[in-house]
Amino acid sequence: MKVTGVIPFMLYFRLKFYHASKKSKSRPLKGAAIVIANHTSILDYFTIMFAFPFRKIRTLVSEALYNHKIPGTMSKIMDDIVVHRERSDLSFMAKAEEALKKGQVVSIFPEGHLVRTGKLDTFRPAVVYLALRSGAPIVPVYIDSHYNSWKRTRVITGPKIYLKDYCDETNPSPDKV
Repeated sequence: MKVTGVIPFMLYFRLKFYHASKKSKSRPLKGAAIVIANHTSILDYFTIMFAFPFRKIRTLVSEALYNHKIPGTMSKIMDDIVVHRERSDLSFMAKAEEALKKGQVVSIFPEGHLVRTGKLDTFRPAVVYLALRSGAPIVPVYIDSHYNSWKRTRVITGPKIYLKDYCDETNPSPDKV
């Protein structure tokens, strides 16, 4: 998908990538990391994939998308991690933590759903627990999406955030999160 889809995707949506610091721009994403991004369109999935072209990214996806015919097939090929939002099933956390321990990159849309207003919604606490338990840095990404217009879609990548610098517990209370 990355090889055959990158050129049409980049040309059609006119993606422009920015980095918060010039230091991080020159360094590719190495080792385990948690990529978090705002989520305004289903195309954000592909944008994250193309923002880090040389890394396999395992995205947390909802069971509704995973069970859908076309996106679900692609999610299975990309080895994405299924999140069952309706049940109290937290097995996705163990799978994501295991992927991070193997040095992989896990992508999370921390709002947990599409936010069509363009504003950030409340983040779910899973990303904080995952970062603290695994020790992996969080790489924030902001997608200024203009997928269906003549405006250019901008993707802004921030510097890595190590939550262990802010919290010494691996399982903090919900208030601390």
